Amino acid sequence: MFRLNTLITYVCTMLGSFGLCNEVLAEEYDATAATVLEINFDANDAVYDSTRNVIYASIASSAGFPHGNSILTIDPLTLEIIDQTNAGSEPNQLAISLDNSRVYVGIDGSRAFRSFTPETGVFGPLVPLYSWFGDPSVAEDFAVSPDDPTVVVVSIDQVGSSADGDLEVFDDSGSIGVADTTFPDANTIAFSSNNKLMSYNNSSTGYDLTRWDFDGANLFIEDNINGLISGFSVEIEAEGGLIYSTNGAVVDPNTLTLLGTFAASGPV
Repeated sequence: MFRLNTLITYVCTMLGSFGLCNEVLAEEYDATAATVLEINFDANDAVYDSTRNVIYASIASSAGFPHGNSILTIDPLTLEIIDQTNAGSEPNQLAISLDNSRVYVGIDGSRAFRSFTPETGVFGPLVPLYSWFGDPSVAEDFAVSPDDPTVVVVSIDQVGSSADGDLEVFDDSGSIGVADTTFPDANTIAFSSNNKLMSYNNSSTGYDLTRWDFDGANLFIEDNINGLISGFSVEIEAEGGLIYSTNGAVVDPNTLTLLGTFAASGPV
C-alpha cells in the first residue's frame, strides 16, 4: 500500500497556446481507495508550500477576469482560492525554495522574473533576463539553491530564437555568476544536492544529462551523458537524492545510471 499525507499530482495538457492544468489531490491518499478532488483552470505552473499547506499557481492572462496575470494561493484539501496577488504580465514558471520562504516567478511579458515572499505576500522587483547575445529572454526553468533561498539558477530562453538553456545565477543584488560554457542546452534544471546541479537538454536530440558543480555563484561542468533520458520537452525534478523525469525515468545523479522507468508521463 502506498500512502502520502497529501498527494498532489499535476496533470497538464497544452491546448494550443493555453495551459489547461488539472490539479488532482487527495488527503491521506491510498492507491487502492481514495477520494479525489479535481479543479480545472488555465494555469502555467504550480508549486506546493509544505510549510503553509497551500498551492501557488501562476495564472495566464488568457484566464481573463478576475484571475488573469496573478498568483493564486489554493487550499489543497478544499480547493478554495485563499488569496490572489497580481504578479505582472504573463506569470509562468514557478519554483519554491527548500525552506518555503521564497517563490520565484517568471514574468514572461516583461522578459524578467521576480521573487515572492509567502510570509508577507510581497513581490520583489522585476529582474530583466538577457541571452548571451544581450537579447530579451524569459525564464525556462528555475533551481533554488538548497543552501540559500535568495540564490537562484535560471535557465534562460531567448525570445524569438531557438537559443535556449543558458544558465545564470542571481541573488538579491542581481547576476552573480554563470555557467563555465556557453550554450549548455540546460533547458530543465534541479539541484540534486547542495553543490550539485543537474540539467537536461530537451530541445535537441543530444538529450544531454549534465552534472554541474556549484560553488554558490558559478557553475562548472563535472560530467555529461546521453541516453539516460530522452525526449523533447521532458523535464526533470530532484527528490530524495534522485532525479525524476516527466517521462518516467529515475536516475542516480551520483553515478549517472538509470535506476528504472515508471510507465507514466506528465509533470513531476
